[in-house]
Amino acid sequence: MIKKNQRQGDGAQFDDEIGLRQLLDVLLKGRYIIAAFATLFAALAVVYALLLTPIYRANGFVLIEGNAQDLSGLDGTPEIIASKASVAQELQFIKSHMLVGNVVDELDLTTHISPIYFPLFGAALARRHSGVEPNAPFFGLDSFAWGGETFHLSYLKVPRKYLGQSLDLVVLDGLQFSLSHNGNKLLKGSVGEMALGLEGEIQILVDSLVARPGTRFEVKKSGRFDAMLNLQTTLSVSEKGKDTGIIEIALEGADRDYILEVVDSVTNNFYLQRMQRLAPEAESTLDLLEQRILGVKADLSYSEEALNNFRSQRDSVDLSLEAGAALDSLMQIEADISVMSIDEIAIYRRFTPEHPSYISLKRQQENLKQQRIKFRAKLSELSELSELSELSATQKKILHLTRNFEAHQAIFLALDNRRQELSILKASRMGNARLMGEAVVLPNIVSPKRKLNAILGILLGGMLGVMIVLLRFGTRTATEVTLANNSDYQKLPTKTWANMADRKNLLTPEELDALMEIGSGSY
Repeated sequence: MIKKNQRQGDGAQFDDEIGLRQLLDVLLKGRYIIAAFATLFAALAVVYALLLTPIYRANGFVLIEGNAQDLSGLDGTPEIIASKASVAQELQFIKSHMLVGNVVDELDLTTHISPIYFPLFGAALARRHSGVEPNAPFFGLDSFAWGGETFHLSYLKVPRKYLGQSLDLVVLDGLQFSLSHNGNKLLKGSVGEMALGLEGEIQILVDSLVARPGTRFEVKKSGRFDAMLNLQTTLSVSEKGKDTGIIEIALEGADRDYILEVVDSVTNNFYLQRMQRLAPEAESTLDLLEQRILGVKADLSYSEEALNNFRSQRDSVDLSLEAGAALDSLMQIEADISVMSIDEIAIYRRFTPEHPSYISLKRQQENLKQQRIKFRAKLSELSELSELSELSATQKKILHLTRNFEAHQAIFLALDNRRQELSILKASRMGNARLMGEAVVLPNIVSPKRKLNAILGILLGGMLGVMIVLLRFGTRTATEVTLANNSDYQKLPTKTWANMADRKNLLTPEELDALMEIGSGSY
């Protein structure tokens, strides 16, 4: 039994070696079939790629720089204006209805016109036409465009029921054309003139049209919302890298001029609308400051004039050091309170009274008001002391006029400083978005990948060739095995299973093994 198992194991290993060698030999003999299929499929893949319309990619870049909140020395002024928007918010803003709608209106993306090419290879032949005049029709099919046609449609108005419907424009002799829908003629017009149809419900203006008479064009008017959705779907907006602030605006399409025009319009509209969106935040606060400064300036001029007139009529009197220091502190507090009232109005526009920023501002105001009460009381106490009680009425009048003048002067200077800070902040916020050059169309086509198609064609053709070669080998081998089994049965000894039970006619071990192998192979 052990020898028999060993004999079977050696036979299986020998069969595996023979099978691998035989497989390699079969593939080698069928190499011409495999090469033929690989070449055929590679050629078909290349032809298919040539017939496909090439897709180009246009892109433009916008840089969102650091916000004005990063400017130093503005004493918390940026808190007046809304905090900087993240790049993610800008990405959503670019694809918003407001911006995309402006692009659709600006470029009239609801109007479409394109030549009708012969199916399969008509567009490919038209792309390879380099002449100035329209290409001659192939096979006498003059209703199709074959390259060289130029056209420009500047205005199209259709009833609501025709929105999204394809209209058929046919070129006629003498720079004329006709417009129809499903075989029903709608109007007839001339190039450069407004054409009317359906009692004025359809209006079309073709500025230029160069094509052979009989050439057909497809004209379509889509709804504004549909055009916006289509642009939002096809427009690609992303940040290049992580936290770089560089936004790429890209669009893919078959018309190089169209995608370049759209990307350029999107980038310009984003830049302009971002400036318009951020400017009112600082502009409103600046207007409020200007009004406040005009009033304070008038009060300052009046108090200065009153103080100078009184001093010119009276002798100059110096105030004590303690009274002067208290007066200076009071004037500074008055200026801070006046400036914080402007900040309160700006912050109230952005936050609710429960917001921490608004609560913090109110606390600062209360602290300043408490200090103002304290210094006013101190000046009142000084006026009652012996040092001030002996002052003449002239000295007390000068103290009053000086306090008014210095208070108005401190408030004016504080408001003017805040106005300058806001002007710098406004310029920085409006200028922190930059266009990084003009939009361009990339030189290489996005699809189809002709080299990749050829490689895939070679692989697919080679795999199909290998399958055919192996299938042929398998069919031939099965036939040969059947014939061999039939021949072995004819060579069996005359002893049968019936007389095997007879001990006088037992088979030898070698004959028994041969009989078992043949019997097992036949089932």
